[in-house]
Amino acid sequence: MQIPRKPPGTTKQVPWASAETEIQKTLAALKKMKDSGVFEPFIDFVQFPKFRNLRPGTRVTFDFPLTVLVGRNGTGKTAVLLALRGSPGGTSVGNWWFGTEVDPIDADADADPSVAKARRTLDSEKRSAFWYSYRSNGAVRQVLKTRILRVADPDYWEPSRPIQKYGMSLIDGKERHPTIEMNVLYLNFRMQVSAFDRCFYYHSKQSLSALAQTKRWEKLVGQKPRQPRVQDFLRHRSRALKNALAGVGQTRQAQQRVRTRANLSAEELTHIARILGREYSSGTLIEHRFYETWGTSVQFSTEHRSYTDAYAGSGEAAVVTLVREVCAAAPGTLVLLDEPEISLHPGAQRELVRFLLNQCRDKKLQVVLSTHSPTIVQSLPAAAIRVCVAAPDGFVDVDAGRSAAEAFYEIGAVAPNSTTILVEDALAAEIIESVAQSMPAVAANLVVRFTPGGASTMFNDIAVYAGGPLSPWFVFDGDQAPKVEAPDWRSFPNSELSPKALDDSIKNHIGMAVKFHEDSNALDAVKIKQRQDYLDYLRKRVRFLPFGSPEDAIWDDIACRDTLKSFRPDEPEVDLTAGKEDAKKRFQLLARHLEVEVGVVHRLFLTRFSAQKGVVWSKIQQLLKEIVQGNDA
Repeated sequence: MQIPRKPPGTTKQVPWASAETEIQKTLAALKKMKDSGVFEPFIDFVQFPKFRNLRPGTRVTFDFPLTVLVGRNGTGKTAVLLALRGSPGGTSVGNWWFGTEVDPIDADADADPSVAKARRTLDSEKRSAFWYSYRSNGAVRQVLKTRILRVADPDYWEPSRPIQKYGMSLIDGKERHPTIEMNVLYLNFRMQVSAFDRCFYYHSKQSLSALAQTKRWEKLVGQKPRQPRVQDFLRHRSRALKNALAGVGQTRQAQQRVRTRANLSAEELTHIARILGREYSSGTLIEHRFYETWGTSVQFSTEHRSYTDAYAGSGEAAVVTLVREVCAAAPGTLVLLDEPEISLHPGAQRELVRFLLNQCRDKKLQVVLSTHSPTIVQSLPAAAIRVCVAAPDGFVDVDAGRSAAEAFYEIGAVAPNSTTILVEDALAAEIIESVAQSMPAVAANLVVRFTPGGASTMFNDIAVYAGGPLSPWFVFDGDQAPKVEAPDWRSFPNSELSPKALDDSIKNHIGMAVKFHEDSNALDAVKIKQRQDYLDYLRKRVRFLPFGSPEDAIWDDIACRDTLKSFRPDEPEVDLTAGKEDAKKRFQLLARHLEVEVGVVHRLFLTRFSAQKGVVWSKIQQLLKEIVQGNDA
């Protein structure tokens, strides 16, 4: 098949529908397919009695053909992928996860190899293991894979009899079920390095020394000898690579340095172009060892030039590998992708999701990927998202049913269309964030910031936001709350719709004059509109906390006495509250007495405030719910 100069499907050729619209249609189609049972064999869940840092008994369910594992670094995402990779028959987790003396898997056995002389020296609950449930031809199967301790082969894992205390149950009464027969494609994008980059960054001195001994090098440097650099080595070897890419003029020695050479198909070029937002007329992929060790190079041709991975972005080469491997995967393959977003811009990440969803639909693939990318997660339903969370006790929990916004929150990203709240000081922000953490759906959509300068600065800032595209919420301390709701200028008589009259109305309501940023020569109509927008903002986006000051909210006399006893157990009891009605001064005095920063004392009291969840706490919860709901309205 002839490769077209401009492959069909690139953005400049065909006006595509919105990527988001297509993604949502594909998601709906995949749900129907999943519900009708067309994805078989299919792994329904994998459970971990003891496996790396996952909490014993953790179950990761796969309720959708494409599942994303989201979490911060070190939260077991790759561990889940490795277990899935070692699930089918003929595969073993030990090929990719093995213990050493500094990083043992089963500490009791790995610390003393003699313990493992017998295959089952350790009790079953002390051995690393996982089991999974899958469906094939309408039947449900369960398979346990356990690390079997052998001195000669400590990396050996094998299918084992079911163990009831792990939660297993053989539905058909058989002693054990067969392992799933499923092709597996695993790609780790943190390890994707082109042949050029691998040589440039990780070359050996021996290769440069060998080049220095050649007649070609002596002729090149002539009367000014010098030691070759890696740039010289790459230039030296690039001639043979050029011929190999063209498929001409290869010596026998050069042919021995080429493992595979393939022209990218029109379909592959279309997918690559669509993901990267570029146009390609042709592409060639070659696996070779011209650059010292075996690696992969890609040569692209566009309308304007031809170039290899030496000039391509690292993401460009990674997309080629992903597209070729996924397109070549057999129907029903289990596709495992470890951080495929690396080196891809957000637009490319969105197109990558579209590509994977379409491949799931067309080839009935089961895809599981790990990611830190909000872009990859944002379009997916909760059924496709699994959030990995590091618990304080050192274990990792995997939560299902979290929304994309909640996943953003877990990885510390700001969700699209999130709600921004501006407050007067840092302590108010900490109180709001503390309350929000008890409501993941709210916290996931919330950004809280404090404004240096306090209430007066915030009231002036409203003039900047009023009538503009950004609409943060302004939440003041309760001592700033007016006695009545902000006036509605629509009810004013015409005599009060002048700039001065509106300024007076604003000042009477908030207790201060507001400075509007405006041209002194501006028409009165413009000035009036600014003030009307300001009054509207006061009514719609300004709220007040249910306490006079943040210190008032968290101060507690009992907490004060407990803190004094904790820090100064041998001192006689001191009353720091008598005659001091101002909670802010009480905190300052307590901090001075304990010889710590006042922020330390704030956090101690805030912890107690959060644990008690009293009336003020509940009022803040209700306020945050109203704000988030109002933001979506």
